[in-house]
Amino acid sequence: MAKTNAVAVVVNPLREAGAQARASLTVLLRSVERVQMPDAPLRPCREPGCPALVSGGSRCEAHARRYDQRRGSAASRGYDARWAAHRAGYFDKLIALDILPACGARLPGAPLTTDSQCQADGRLITDRLERDHIKPHRGDAACFWDPLNLQLLCRSCHSAKTMREQQRAGSV
Repeated sequence: MAKTNAVAVVVNPLREAGAQARASLTVLLRSVERVQMPDAPLRPCREPGCPALVSGGSRCEAHARRYDQRRGSAASRGYDARWAAHRAGYFDKLIALDILPACGARLPGAPLTTDSQCQADGRLITDRLERDHIKPHRGDAACFWDPLNLQLLCRSCHSAKTMREQQRAGSV
């Protein structure tokens, strides 16, 4: 029995020391300010002549603000309550025609596109779908509301398509 007590006496201080060390380390880690490494190197602002370097977006704060003001709000570009109500009707039309509302879906007669990477890869994405104008409407109401100019894209495919369009137009 003497051996068991001796071992217990030695093990318990080690356990206590380990617990104290863990507690000290936890306190230390919580008090240290975490420095986040940048994901990408800094690049110049896309606005010609601007010397600012940016990490996340494509424009410095001042030019990003001006770009957003020129672009206008979603409502001023036509994406209002009527557009929100239009969503249910568009989904109903697809379902009535036995077309599953999924990334890449569009009404019969709409132009074929390669905008849905999900469809190209054979993936069936049915959540978080966004209606996309196949041909940018540029403020033309007839083009904006034309159901044959719409397709469903998942958020990822829609973002990729929008980025390609903006790069082509030189607005990014």
